[in-house]
Amino acid sequence: MILSSPGSVAFSLLGCEIYCYGIIMALAVVSGFFVSDYVAKRYYNLDDLLINIAPVTILCSLIGARLYFCVLDFP
Repeated sequence: MILSSPGSVAFSLLGCEIYCYGIIMALAVVSGFFVSDYVAKRYYNLDDLLINIAPVTILCSLIGARLYFCVLDFP
């Protein structure tokens, strides 16, 4: 039995296509944030550190991923 791929587009919202890998990456970022927040509170007693640095971290990771793509895809 061979399973077929559901396709790269998960659904369309107001004319914008939402891709499966985009949903998976967003879920990975959110779940990673919650796990690291739990570990920081439980083991290191850092209450709001991750909440304060999460926007900067996400922004820097998006910029770094785009730069990585541009460097590797340079003609």
